[in-house]
Amino acid sequence: MTNHNLLEALNDIDFDLVADAQLKKKSKRWLPWVAAAVSVAAVLVLCFGLWDRYQKTALINPPKNDPPVISYFTGGQALTGKQEIVFGDKEEASGPLDILTPGFYSHTVLEVQVIEVLPDTYCDMNEYYYFNHYQTYHVARLRVLDQVNAEGFPDEIWLQYHNYDTQVFDGFDSFLISVKQIGVDNYLLVNQSQRRVDYFSDMFRINVGDLGYGSVIAFRDGRVDGSFWDRTEEQCPDKIFKAPGADFFFREGNWYPAAAGSAVRQVKENLFAQEPGLSEYVHTYINTDDIFTDEESRGVKEYLSPESGNSFMQHLTDDSDPSIRYTRVINGFPTNEVIIVGEGVTRQGPTFTAEDLTYMPDIGQALEQMDLTELTPPHIQVEENMILQYAAVSGAYRKVGENLYGIVTVIWRYRFAESAEYGWIDDHMMDDCYYLYDEECNGKVVEREQLQSIIGDDVLIWSFSYDRVTSIY
Repeated sequence: MTNHNLLEALNDIDFDLVADAQLKKKSKRWLPWVAAAVSVAAVLVLCFGLWDRYQKTALINPPKNDPPVISYFTGGQALTGKQEIVFGDKEEASGPLDILTPGFYSHTVLEVQVIEVLPDTYCDMNEYYYFNHYQTYHVARLRVLDQVNAEGFPDEIWLQYHNYDTQVFDGFDSFLISVKQIGVDNYLLVNQSQRRVDYFSDMFRINVGDLGYGSVIAFRDGRVDGSFWDRTEEQCPDKIFKAPGADFFFREGNWYPAAAGSAVRQVKENLFAQEPGLSEYVHTYINTDDIFTDEESRGVKEYLSPESGNSFMQHLTDDSDPSIRYTRVINGFPTNEVIIVGEGVTRQGPTFTAEDLTYMPDIGQALEQMDLTELTPPHIQVEENMILQYAAVSGAYRKVGENLYGIVTVIWRYRFAESAEYGWIDDHMMDDCYYLYDEECNGKVVEREQLQSIIGDDVLIWSFSYDRVTSIY
């Protein structure tokens, strides 16, 4: 069946009857799933079975409540390595943006060694709340050599970074790195390569920008080695925010804490001289004892852990008054069950039960059947002067009352060829499309307003205009 046939079939379904009635629980088990045993390691918990263990007789969540395997997931650059979702030519900037002028952007400064870079690529589902597609990350394990303006950090931490390959750190013996903590125990990332969810403890991200913009200073034989910046420049030839090479950092008059060939000790001294306030506030590592401080929060800690058979991604907020936003994930897709742990426990949205997990529709298979190259925007007319920047697809589960829904969102973004010559002009058009599935896996394409009437106000529903939008930065 082609995608066009699929769309026609979906549109023939009277979905209003589904929305108005309670969904019936049936003993029929929809679509193949597999149970994956939970294995807990010291710093990395793999909570989903491998794709080659896929079985046709298992439930979406087995009776013993082991987490299910991921059927399908969408990333920032590809759909689980199968279909490219970034099309067209990226426009290359003539130089770095003013707002990302390279410099060492200080936050928590650590001296580290890179122990290993994991070979797989990952998606962080928290990104969806800030962008309309996911970014692809690599993950590196770091040994902490010195807590320059910090205390209480573990001996090893995890770092996620994007845009660069797994060899970007090769050949350097240590780094000064400015990072921000984004997760404590049980930080969930989707492993795109293995089609599973991996859990990490002690997760960090580069503080500002990315590796090539500062916040990372590389050393070889104890001396600053500017070839690291040259390497990041070479690895981002098509990135719109072009990473500068070493010549920029060592340019005369460009005061930077890392002079070519200077020792680690001298760079640290320069850093504190450049930012005297850096030593006034010592950054402290946040652990679960800082978050789960009372009886109520400790009561949900087990429920939020991978060992419980439940999967929750987490978002760590302000580190001066930390709290964590936990969002349930089913089959690799976010839901609307949210638990915030900080000053007490706040619950948002419904609670998914074990029975819900048994009857959840398989939007993973729906995603797998889609070919974005065959789908066209439904609300805008694509013309020859429109360049497709990206087409992004994502999935999510929602529970409204007793009804269960799977939702697949497609977003297109086009830019106009003639605007490229005018510098930084954001001249674009966007379009969207929504597929709504009930627990029997019946579904159809719905308009934005209809979806909103069924699931309410939701971050999944994008309210941009279908008209041409022009703004000058």
